[in-house]
Amino acid sequence: MTTATATTVAEETACADPGLCHLPDDLWYEMVDGELVELPPMRMSQSIVADTVSRLFNRHIQSENLPYLSSAGASFSLGLPRGNFRIPDVHVTAARRALASLHDELRAWEGSPDIAVEVVSPTDAYVDVVAKANLYLRQGASTVLLVDLYHREVTVRQATGEVKVLIADDALTGDPVLPGFSCQVAEVFSELDRMLALETEAN
Repeated sequence: MTTATATTVAEETACADPGLCHLPDDLWYEMVDGELVELPPMRMSQSIVADTVSRLFNRHIQSENLPYLSSAGASFSLGLPRGNFRIPDVHVTAARRALASLHDELRAWEGSPDIAVEVVSPTDAYVDVVAKANLYLRQGASTVLLVDLYHREVTVRQATGEVKVLIADDALTGDPVLPGFSCQVAEVFSELDRMLALETEAN
């Protein structure tokens, strides 16, 4: 997860439509109550783990031909009042909703992802991470995964209120959104571990 900084850009200088923002600076923003809030760049370790999670989801989605999409970088309105959107590190969302936005890529997707994933770095404030997870769940997400880089664990928070903390040998499933999906938590960190091993060998 990349935690928003105090830097904000006034809505009127960035876009006329709060759900349709074209920004020239290649930075990432979320919109909170009509203000664009700059997100710090994702660390390389976070990016590697986010890509791995999306790849694991998409491998199952494609092999089972499920009507879902997993990717990074999509913004969601979360059903909040106009002038709000959030960007999960990874999402799983019903394909029918993706198709509705296919030719209007700048606009935030309506509603919430079915699964939201936030990759948590040691510098993220956990209270902010939990607050964002609760927002996703409150606004319609079925599951939020908090992937902790430091402790190498995944916290699964469900809309039912259930919370589970999974470690390396535990099975991470896609229930109830992606039945049949399962991987060991260690797989989530496998590509990062491979890169760290290469770094060790190089030194």
